[in-house]
Amino acid sequence: MSSHADGTLVPVTATHLARMLQFGDSMLPIGGFSFSGGLESAIQKGVVTDVASLGEFTRTAVEQAARGDGIAIVCAHRAALVGDIEELLRIDARVYARKLSSETRSMSTKMGRKFTELGAHVTGAATMRA
Repeated sequence: MSSHADGTLVPVTATHLARMLQFGDSMLPIGGFSFSGGLESAIQKGVVTDVASLGEFTRTAVEQAARGDGIAIVCAHRAALVGDIEELLRIDARVYARKLSSETRSMSTKMGRKFTELGAHVTGAATMRA
């Protein structure tokens, strides 16, 4: 089962399920494999030197994503459910402003664009088209 914005439950069809699974596929073609989230720089600067420091770097990256992008995703989902495009634009601007390095901003923008293109293709949602 799934739910509409009004909270009513609707059955998940095979097509709907296939579309959702497409977004969860590790082979999602949006270019995420091309970006390391700053790992190369961390290695070059001596921040990551071994397995333990790699674990710390990864844990910090995940915590930062959860506290930043993760919260933004929840807020964006809520705004999308009610069709509040202006709020979605405000959220996007805030998330972009939090990306401090040019690598992170470029990664976020490129992956976001590819994800949106894929979303428009898979779902046919008119609001996702440029």
